[in-house]
Amino acid sequence: MATPRWEGDRIGAGVGDAGELAPAVRRLLDEMVLPDWVTEDPARHLLPALTAALDAPGARFRLVDDVVALAVYVVTLAWQPREGTIEDLRRDVFALVGAVARQTTHVHERADRDRIDFDVVTGALEGQTRFRTHGFMLRLRIVGNAAKRLALDGALARAE
Repeated sequence: MATPRWEGDRIGAGVGDAGELAPAVRRLLDEMVLPDWVTEDPARHLLPALTAALDAPGARFRLVDDVVALAVYVVTLAWQPREGTIEDLRRDVFALVGAVARQTTHVHERADRDRIDFDVVTGALEGQTRFRTHGFMLRLRIVGNAAKRLALDGALARAE
């Protein structure tokens, strides 16, 4: 059997490829490398929607900081639950991403020692808007005790 894909995988192979969706991903990649694709002043464009989501009943994050670092809008959020799974965190993060997502969005998760970052690129591609193609780079930096525990668990799992 090939290398297992997860704990308990008995097959070691998938049922197909995702080539059907590849053109849309390539299109995002092609446009996001245009020299002036990233929109200026991301706080003006994204923070109101993020703040509304953070102020909604049942919101599980608290805004710690927001800063633009080069072209990336870095928003640090404290995840409020005392405990939770990585699936819980992803569900909460994707709800926030949904508050600011444009027509095409990619999310990449990575854990550090004391936090989990979700790097998001979202934009309106050629033909998806009456305006010129444009987008944002957003890093949701998740901190807090539960996020730190998940980050450490992830780092330990990668080391095994």
